[in-house]
Amino acid sequence: MSNVCDGFIQIFDIGDSFFIAFEDSEQILQKYRLICSSFYHSKCAEDSNVLPFLPVILFSEQVQVLGFAQICRVNNSIEGIESFSDINGKLDKSEPNKEKGGENLLSLAQKILIGRNLKKRKRALFGADAPSNLLKIRKIDHLNENNNNEKAANSNEIESCENEEELQLIINELRLRNVEKEMNSKRNLNSYGFYLLSGAKFGCDYLAYEKPPGEQHSLFMVICSDINKSLNLYNLIATSRVSTQVKKKILLAVVSPGTLLPYYLEMNWWKGDGNR
Repeated sequence: MSNVCDGFIQIFDIGDSFFIAFEDSEQILQKYRLICSSFYHSKCAEDSNVLPFLPVILFSEQVQVLGFAQICRVNNSIEGIESFSDINGKLDKSEPNKEKGGENLLSLAQKILIGRNLKKRKRALFGADAPSNLLKIRKIDHLNENNNNEKAANSNEIESCENEEELQLIINELRLRNVEKEMNSKRNLNSYGFYLLSGAKFGCDYLAYEKPPGEQHSLFMVICSDINKSLNLYNLIATSRVSTQVKKKILLAVVSPGTLLPYYLEMNWWKGDGNR
């Protein structure tokens, strides 16, 4: 099966944010600095600078980088894809992380929905032109709302479809915001010449390499952050301790919604040189 068509890399969507390419792994790695895993082998490209066996698996963020460079075409289906016996195993490995991420999004979306409903009630009670201190949502408001929700649950009161639809809209907004945040950082760092791998095992979003993994250790542990959200200091402290142990720098990429270029802050605590 040829992967090249009119100069474009042909990529096939196999579901659950996984994609597959049958040729051009050398171009994907060396020219576009995207690390792929072999479909048939568990050993990832991050363990070696040897090119992975074909076909290779790509994640949605990597495909978006190639799409932004206008050098790939994505096909929605592929004949005979069911014949790949490894596909279910590949997808199942991602399920625990996906489920955990979905639970976090649902919890955050529920808090946002409660806050919006509380704001609506206060505006209805005090009027839209009321002073901001009256309309401000306080902790006691959330506590009262939680008590009301528990009473409703005990009385078998079912949440309205309108709330369920609004909750799903909020989840979609949050998911899109997360994708935009990570994609802007990944695309920008990729344009600066970095190779990027998942940094989940180190407690960060990405590991950034100046050379292909296997030739050199990663230089940065990249943390992506929304400019409108405060950083979790406990997570930052934990990540900084890891960076101290592995002697890597932390690169904080702060993304503003609607902009393509993140702001960067380098944190280098392990040298003890005052660069904090």
